[in-house]
Amino acid sequence: MALLLENLTVNETSFFRNKAQLDLFQRDVMDDLLRRKQANHDYSLRIWSAGCSTGQEPYTIAMQVAEALSNCSLRHPPRSLESPVPKPLVPTPFRLEILASDINYSVLRTAQEGSYADHQMAPVDYGCRLRYFDKVGDRYVVKKNVKELVHFDFSQPETEYLPQRNDVIFCRNVMMYSTKPSRNGWWKSFIAA
Repeated sequence: MALLLENLTVNETSFFRNKAQLDLFQRDVMDDLLRRKQANHDYSLRIWSAGCSTGQEPYTIAMQVAEALSNCSLRHPPRSLESPVPKPLVPTPFRLEILASDINYSVLRTAQEGSYADHQMAPVDYGCRLRYFDKVGDRYVVKKNVKELVHFDFSQPETEYLPQRNDVIFCRNVMMYSTKPSRNGWWKSFIAA
């Protein structure tokens, strides 16, 4: 069954894929979400990347959320003047968990390794490469502090238990390859999640 799924799934992905959508997420969605979270004194963020393929989407999300949290921290510094060294990727009091799921075990293994060839890094600017990746030989490896934010798991949205209490769900990689009846059922499930 695993081999069949590997042959049937389309694993098209890249870092910063659909830039306009991601810019909207970082600029508007994250800004609004962080404002609401702070007003409610709820500092936990949970994001689900359904159909994560080889990991570029959830790692892109981690980078964007880290940038948004950093900007938020600059606008609203913590009350304590002491700043931990080294500076954490996710500033206190925030906690971030990114769930990344796929139905293909092979791509999940690649995603967990977080090692990418030079041609896969084309959409990643130099500053992001320095902050979030280590150059190891001819590959770029996602830094440990970024990897720790992303939890990969096997999941079939139409039959499995869906992650609950998500602040944001990225499901483009699932919806674009499904039938209309499946999409309608998943929308209901995603809203409940």
